Amino acid sequence: KKQNDDPDNAIGFVQHTIMGYKGEPNEYGVAFSQLHALDLADVDVDGVKDIVTGKTYWAHHGRDPGARDPAVLYWFKTVRNKKTGDVDFIPYRVDDDSGVGRQVMVGDINGDKLPDIVVGNAKGAFVHIQKREQVSELQWQRAQPYKVAEPRPLKEGMPAKLAAEYMTVPAGFHVDVVAAEPDIAQPIAMAIDHRGRIWVAEAHTYPRRAPGNKPVGDGKDRILIFEDSDGDGTFETRKVFIEGLNLVSGIEVGFGGVWVGAAPYFMFIPDRDGDDKPDSEPDILLDGWGYQDTHETLNSFTWGPDGWLYGCHGVFTHSRVGKPGTPDKDRIPLNAGVWRYHPTRHVFEVFAWGTSNPGGVDFDEHG
Repeated sequence: KKQNDDPDNAIGFVQHTIMGYKGEPNEYGVAFSQLHALDLADVDVDGVKDIVTGKTYWAHHGRDPGARDPAVLYWFKTVRNKKTGDVDFIPYRVDDDSGVGRQVMVGDINGDKLPDIVVGNAKGAFVHIQKREQVSELQWQRAQPYKVAEPRPLKEGMPAKLAAEYMTVPAGFHVDVVAAEPDIAQPIAMAIDHRGRIWVAEAHTYPRRAPGNKPVGDGKDRILIFEDSDGDGTFETRKVFIEGLNLVSGIEVGFGGVWVGAAPYFMFIPDRDGDDKPDSEPDILLDGWGYQDTHETLNSFTWGPDGWLYGCHGVFTHSRVGKPGTPDKDRIPLNAGVWRYHPTRHVFEVFAWGTSNPGGVDFDEHG
């Protein structure tokens, strides 16, 4: 609420809903339940008091809405607009595994003149020490919350250009149409090469694998190459690299060719002279990939910072992976998880077990 002087010099208040009582996210997309305590403190030492609060862990023995959600701790920065008199409360997450208890306190614990936060609850007692450090402009921008745009009503059947204009994206982003029907259809996987070209796998065979055991020729899938030679955001060149693939689900480029997942095969299609044509038939590196559930096969190929090729695998597809001819007892079983393959040593291993039907893997500065 903000204090407001009316014409009679009486003090009035205007309500500002930071989060709704039904658990709707606020305009920054933040929502959590069981706010059993808060404190007012100048967290960023700008002379204006902010709000510190969070979610209570396991309140009411887990019977409340959202009881099993992460025990988050937030501070809401108070930002006043002197021209309009409006006020905004910008959410910054402090932690997602402590929350608050019946009390939360803010004070300078270590004597560095920066406010710290202390909470205690069924999870334990926590002290969050505030630290200041120099970061780049990009790091600072990434840390800033942004308001979630109001979603537009769903539309069907729009042409690609109009659909792009209709999309709701975060502030500072826009959508360009680089390829659309009829130039591309059923895209299931893509990769970007060192020239900035996009390689796209089209999955026309999905959802049922075509009969036959040939790596090429039984199916209807293909790999396309799109190139934007003048950098205007539109791809002028479209090439068909290969067609006749069967149940393609993953693709990546590098080391003189294209790495393709098409259960039961993991293949390498060489193009060492770079003429955008296969040098030979695909080399089947691994087989035994299951396709009991064809939308949970090997997928989401990406190069890791360690030089390995990483990919995902779903839970209801049962694979026993090995080099062609490997006895069943020596094969590696795989359901849900993340796997990796070394492109020169030709070593395959399961990197991480778990999840359900993972459809992507990425890396940050921690791994």
